[in-house]
Amino acid sequence: MSQKRRERKGLLIGIVINLIMGVAGVWVYELTKIQALFVDAYFTIIALVSGVAAIIISRVSPRKTKRFPQGLFFSRTFVCSAEILIVNCVISKFSHICH
Repeated sequence: MSQKRRERKGLLIGIVINLIMGVAGVWVYELTKIQALFVDAYFTIIALVSGVAAIIISRVSPRKTKRFPQGLFFSRTFVCSAEILIVNCVISKFSHICH
């Protein structure tokens, strides 16, 4: 099995597990209204979206264009930056819980 196939298989397994955990987390939050579960569920959903983005990037990044002759590998940096911004938004929304 090639490295790319192993990477995609691992990402798919992670996506499925994060999907199950995210749905379960949101469901338990709706039942209990415990805000820590809400935050945990949405961190799991962020990981799920990140996994989907990683699969898309792994297919797109080797493509070479005239402007990017080495490939589109820079796109991984953009996804990581977007993930950090989303996490910061979630943390700032619930920072009042800690005080």
